[in-house]
Amino acid sequence: MKFPKKVRHKGQTAMIYGKSKSYPGYRVAWHVACQRKPERFRTNGEAVCRADALVKELAKGSHVTALSAQQTADCMAAVEQLRGLFLQTERKVPVLRAVSECVEAAK
Repeated sequence: MKFPKKVRHKGQTAMIYGKSKSYPGYRVAWHVACQRKPERFRTNGEAVCRADALVKELAKGSHVTALSAQQTADCMAAVEQLRGLFLQTERKVPVLRAVSECVEAAK
């Protein structure tokens, strides 16, 4: 297989980069939310599998790969906090509104 290799699906692209003298693993890189996201793998098979799944997910409009693991955990914790608020007050507050109010208060 020649590297770099493009994996495409419905207008979305991920690049697979092979091993080199300076880098001993395989890398997959893609763009989401105007950011380049790289991920590394030990085997070519793992990289190809991840790239295939990524482009399909991105083609659906998903931005889930834009978040790091910590950001995802923080978002889930925020949702749980808002769910607790709803259970106590029966007031639904969307995450975006809660964050926007917090930012405005901080200004």
